[in-house]
Amino acid sequence: MTDNVVLEARGLVKDFGRRADRWFGRTGTFRAVDDVSFQLQRGQMTALVGQSGSGKSTVAQLLAGLQRPTAGDILLDGSPVRIRRGQDFRAYTGDVQMVLQDPFSSLNPAHTVRYHLTRALRIHGATGRQEAIDTEIERLLATVHLKPEGRFIGRFPHELSGGERQRISLARALAAKPRVLLADEPVSMLDVTIRLGVLKLINQLKDERDLAVLYITHDLATARQFTSELMVMYEGKIVERGTSAEVIDTPTHPYTQQLLAAIPHP
Repeated sequence: MTDNVVLEARGLVKDFGRRADRWFGRTGTFRAVDDVSFQLQRGQMTALVGQSGSGKSTVAQLLAGLQRPTAGDILLDGSPVRIRRGQDFRAYTGDVQMVLQDPFSSLNPAHTVRYHLTRALRIHGATGRQEAIDTEIERLLATVHLKPEGRFIGRFPHELSGGERQRISLARALAAKPRVLLADEPVSMLDVTIRLGVLKLINQLKDERDLAVLYITHDLATARQFTSELMVMYEGKIVERGTSAEVIDTPTHPYTQQLLAAIPHP
């Protein structure tokens, strides 16, 4: 493993139990992730592409510690981690943060931007009076290009646009000062006119903070534009991987070829 690798998935497997079927009586397990291995390197954005139900989000939840793998290992700085609750989970999330697909559902509608960011800062070690915390909140808002900062700090999620809510979600993730950012379809719920701005921001943060970024998407065009490595997932397995240009220009797996053929051409 090179010195640049921050987070590694090694042979990850995730099984879910099937519910009993009243007609066919099906039981047993469903394998959502099947022997998935890859590395995330600092200063690099890696794309995980596939159709809905292919297992992409489950991989992100495993890496974020929100699900426990059935088998396989997650390595942080080369050392296996066993993610549990409490202090272990809090320490892990200081290094690995996740941005969810729907910014509205990931923010509590009953609380302001100040509350969301204050809570994130205090969970990850910030101390002192609220005035000092507010200064750090303003710095976070400036980092995600929400200016003037005072215009946003007292607002509730429903008072923000979709793009603004997603930038708040990014600011909340940055409050932990992570080294890995898991971006699970971060722009799919946004208007097409503002998607590019959010992706440019993630790319900028990747460069400025030397972040290792996993970009989960079904959009091959943005995957090629913003990522250096691309992995294609199908039915729980990674079926093709390589540089983004190689995979998109010369796909070898039939599923990757189908994905590319489905892209509309003007």
